[in-house]
Parts: sequence; structure tokens; C-alpha cells
Amino acid sequence: MIIGHQRQIELLDLHIRTGMLSHAYLFTGPRQVGKMTIARSAAASVLCLKRPRGVLASCGICQSCTALASRTHPDVFELSASLRIGDIRDLCVHAGQTAHAGKKLFFVDDISHSTREAANALLGVLEEPRGDTVFFLIAQQAEDVLPTIRSRAWQMRFWPVSYELLETCLVENYHIPPASAIAAAHLAYG
Repeated sequence: MIIGHQRQIELLDLHIRTGMLSHAYLFTGPRQVGKMTIARSAAASVLCLKRPRGVLASCGICQSCTALASRTHPDVFELSASLRIGDIRDLCVHAGQTAHAGKKLFFVDDISHSTREAANALLGVLEEPRGDTVFFLIAQQAEDVLPTIRSRAWQMRFWPVSYELLETCLVENYHIPPASAIAAAHLAYG
């Protein structure tokens, strides 16, 4: 369950439903605010073979959804912080291959921590994207990402979720007593 970020979720869903996915998205905001969770939900919605009705919906049981959940989907690639040039070269090889299920999805976490050489190599892929590739680039600050990469990605900013929304969700959806929900919401820092 995703709490908050309705505007970002609805925009991503609109891009998916209308077939107007960008080749690259740059999600920025504080750590642990839900950027990667939303990117993975968007990926599930894109790759789901049954795609039920609903915002960023996926069935969770088809072959594509189960492969994505177990992180064995052949069209999904994840790279984490401190990218080196070799990592990006591998990514470029995968990006040049045909997708099995219609789209190839790449998650690059903490893009701002990649080496300059790796960032420039990624820029080459973003400048000439294949129609079946989508990149989800994650960073805390947009300013920490090369301006040339920022200019080639659809940017979405994420903020901490309000304490009130977290409290309400904890009480209504998880049946946590109100006093505990208040404490947990404040410990979560949004």
C-alpha cells in the first residue's frame, strides 16, 4: 500500500494508460519517502499481463507480476549507488536488446553517487532511447544529477507524507491504536 504522493501516482498512471510513458523519469526527494516503491508499482502496472482497473494497478499473480516480485523478470534491471562505468556499459547492452514483455525497465538508485564517467555513459543511452525502454532514476536532490541527464528525464519531486495522513492510514488500514499511530507517524518523519 502506498500512502500519499497522489499527484505523482496519478500522473504516472495517466502516462501508462495513454501509452505516453517517458523514456526516463527522475524521482527526487528525501530517503525512504517512497520513490523506489512508486517506481516499482509503476513497473508492475506496465508489465502486468492482466492489468486490472485502478491506479497503478497490477494483478500480482500473473507470470510477469510474480517474476517482478521475485526480482527475476528478464526485462527489469536494478542498479544501485556508486555506479561505475562498467555497470553502465552492462546497462547499455541490456538496453539495446529487445524486451520480452513489451518494455524494458531500468531502476538506477542514487544516480547522484555515480562516477562522472558512468553518468556520461548513461547520458548516451538517454540521448538515443529505444522505444521499449523506461528508466527510473532516483536521487535525493535534482541538483546533484548532471544537468544533461535532468534535461532528458521527466522530473517528479517527492515530499514527506504528512503526520496526519500516516496516522489515519495506520489506524484505519492497520488497526493500530491512535496513540501508537501518532507515535509511529512521528518516528517515521513522513
